[in-house]
Amino acid sequence: QKCVGPTRVHETLLPDGSIGQKSIVPCGMKATSFFNDTVTVVGKTISRKNVAWPTDIQRYGNPKDYLQNDEKLFLPDMFPGVIDRELGTEDPGFAAWMRPSAVPRRWFVFGQLEEDLAPNSTLDLEIHSRYPLHNIPGGFKALALTEYGVFGGRHGGFGLFCVIFSVICLGLAALSMVLDCLASRFFDSSDDLSDDDDEESGSA
Repeated sequence: QKCVGPTRVHETLLPDGSIGQKSIVPCGMKATSFFNDTVTVVGKTISRKNVAWPTDIQRYGNPKDYLQNDEKLFLPDMFPGVIDRELGTEDPGFAAWMRPSAVPRRWFVFGQLEEDLAPNSTLDLEIHSRYPLHNIPGGFKALALTEYGVFGGRHGGFGLFCVIFSVICLGLAALSMVLDCLASRFFDSSDDLSDDDDEESGSA
């Protein structure tokens, strides 16, 4: 799938001072609502190479006239300084943002510090808040710093889900044992009644 089709137009200020229109590329509301907040850690480098999966990056591609058509508005033009001009739709941050989500609450991995931090370290953060929330009822933004491994970062909600699911499974297992015990007693009683009936029939 190559998301390269323009879907709507954007009014822009032309060099001569007039208002013109450009086609927005790539397509879709999700692409044009890209989360463009950025974070920097003073004195440290944030790596973004593992933000997206290879399948995320392979899902999209730039059009043949990428950055060569003045009548189109491309991702680096809409999000300057956030989207890599050379990568475009293959920018890891954009590719990860476009990954299908099963829930409305969006967790967005910004990057990783590829160095160990000493205990009780102090980090100076610079947050550039650009993403608008005024038109999202109940919307909010939060920054979480956590360890990130093969299975992702720490998430208290996932742990709570595992505990609740374990309790449910334990309850179902106990219920199955009770039902199995009751069923065994019922069938044993039925067998005893059948034997008694057979003996009475034989005596007659």
